[in-house]
Amino acid sequence: MFDVEKMLLHFAAVLYLVGAVSSQTICSGKSLAVYLVGAVSSQTICSGKSLAVYLVGSVSSQTICSGPEGVSQLKAVNNSVSSIAVQWEPPSNTDCLEEYQVCWSLADGSQSNCSTQTILELETTNITGLTGCTNYIINVTSVSSSGDYSETVSIATSTAPQKMKRVQIWSSSVSNITAIWTLPSHTQCLQGIQVCLSPRDGNQSNCTIQSSHSHAAWTFTELTPCSHYIVNVTLISLSGEYSEAVTASAVSGTALNTSSSSIHNVDVPCLAVSTISNHDVNVDVGVPCLAPALSKVNNFRAVTSSSSIQLDWEAPTEGTECLEEYSVCWKITGDSTTNCTSQSVDLPPSLNLTEPEICANYTFTLTASGARGESAGTTASAIICTYKH
Repeated sequence: MFDVEKMLLHFAAVLYLVGAVSSQTICSGKSLAVYLVGAVSSQTICSGKSLAVYLVGSVSSQTICSGPEGVSQLKAVNNSVSSIAVQWEPPSNTDCLEEYQVCWSLADGSQSNCSTQTILELETTNITGLTGCTNYIINVTSVSSSGDYSETVSIATSTAPQKMKRVQIWSSSVSNITAIWTLPSHTQCLQGIQVCLSPRDGNQSNCTIQSSHSHAAWTFTELTPCSHYIVNVTLISLSGEYSEAVTASAVSGTALNTSSSSIHNVDVPCLAVSTISNHDVNVDVGVPCLAPALSKVNNFRAVTSSSSIQLDWEAPTEGTECLEEYSVCWKITGDSTTNCTSQSVDLPPSLNLTEPEICANYTFTLTASGARGESAGTTASAIICTYKH
């Protein structure tokens, strides 16, 4: 009986052992072929290259695997507000690979969690229950059947940002619209803020991107007067994810003159000062300064003659910068039918209704309308009765 220990490094070898042999073979680097004949106890430790063992006779064989290789090309493939999906490529040598361990934690290393999945599953996992706009470290480790761990492969990424809490039109003038916004509670992942303006009836957008540390406001200039616009604000994370857009509607028009004596009729005057901010950057601005809504038409009256009803009125006193037309509707008492006609503001503020029904009680309703909406209605009544003498 004799003990043989063979250590073969760097070169291919063929070994024939005959007899009662206790053989321990350690190989690294090149292929090894071992022919064992007889009563043999063989322990083979291999790492790196192929090993062929031919055993003839009464044999006890044990294979011990060294530490597995690490994964490669680990990356985040889908980031949402509450989850991150990652995928990776398996090691080139998977002979002893048993499973993967996936761990994630906050960027400072706290709140660490781990999960495992077998090699029978796809090389991907979806990590859920995360906080929006938060930076995370994700690492993947290969685990062998003998419980050994590979080197850890890590990436830094973040969940998608939450949407803005609020977007508000702060002011509008003939050619300018200013929007302001309030950031969500979690902002550590933010890279910038995208602010876009587009016509309500069109697809073309005018967008700008500003730092998340800039003033929480943006003014669009050189707009078409008395036109409808949509403002949408989107947050962008450091890893390039976009939040859901939050929108606000606006109409370009003449801003309210703060020196006007009619300012007391406006719900929110342009006099007070408040502060809006992104993070630690503050800007003082007046409270929302928007042109007032259209007021009612003034001095609406109906004057009758023997064969017609003459309607006259005066233009509204407020909100007229985007006034487009007047609408006159009338109905006869006891009749469910309503008739309407419109008249441009470019024409004199009057309308002559000819050939009305005799001895019918007419009720007229007059409204003004434009890009900023429609005024409340103003009514007048008239009746024509002709008597024979």
